[in-house]
Amino acid sequence: YYATNTQPGGVNLVGSWHSTGASGDIAEPRENACGSVNGHPNIAILDSGVDRDHPDLDDNIAGVFGSGRNFRSIFTGVGEWRDVEDVTGHGTRVAGVAAARGHNGLGVAGAAYLCRIQPFVITDTGSSGNGNTAYVAMALAYMRQVGAPKIAVIPFQMHDVPGVVNEAAAFRNAGGI
Repeated sequence: YYATNTQPGGVNLVGSWHSTGASGDIAEPRENACGSVNGHPNIAILDSGVDRDHPDLDDNIAGVFGSGRNFRSIFTGVGEWRDVEDVTGHGTRVAGVAAARGHNGLGVAGAAYLCRIQPFVITDTGSSGNGNTAYVAMALAYMRQVGAPKIAVIPFQMHDVPGVVNEAAAFRNAGGI
């Protein structure tokens, strides 16, 4: 799957349970983990938002306002649908594991550090940051309808939630992972 074994310089590798390979070894970030040099896909982070000013993430957030969506705002009618600023810090940490910049001498390099992050807010407004299954289903349906991004990270445990299960299956059937 990886054509090269290029480790980013000047950073610490992410080293926790989320970055271990099948053998249990640390899975090092690869420069081509997302595809060709010109074809790096966006990674949707369905969480509490992303800190757009984080020095290890700011250049890896896709488009104006991250081109993400705040599904809490869309669903409730409160707030701005483009406001994807992190309300708890959890989404920023998840985005860092996925795609924190490499070769910059800061913090860590994400597993797919050449990919761009597209934040989708699917949590409540409180400090608990509880995920809302209706927002998750809406986000997956939106991504399937617009055809991007093709990679979704949903760092919440959900069991047998019909709306989410159906949208996740439809997203997968449309080529998403």
